Amino acid sequence: MQFSNHVDELHDITYEGIPDHGHYNVPILSGGAVLGVIVLYLPPGYAYNERDVRFLQAFASTLSNIIRRKRTEDLLRESEARFRQIVENASDIIYRMDAEGRMTYVNPVGLRWMGYAEEREVLGKY
Repeated sequence: MQFSNHVDELHDITYEGIPDHGHYNVPILSGGAVLGVIVLYLPPGYAYNERDVRFLQAFASTLSNIIRRKRTEDLLRESEARFRQIVENASDIIYRMDAEGRMTYVNPVGLRWMGYAEEREVLGKY
């Protein structure tokens, strides 16, 4: 975390006439990797405040969890799509039954082999 109460020599981006300001820079971390940075601009001369720091760090941690969760959901969705494509285009019969022996899934090859046009015609049957 970085804090500055005014534009100083550590300011990476500067230009002539830049208005004086302070800022907190708080990294959004996940397992040592930086996912992003929260930059909070402050009025010039703003005093460092430990309460601000705790809040911003908690906020960064929450954002990290949200980002990781979203990335995991995206990866799962991509994996499910690849699996669905493989199963739907397989040349073998692929089916799934529940504990009572009812059909819960049949791929297109299985439907054709059993003489059904649509999956809903066979789902739930023994």
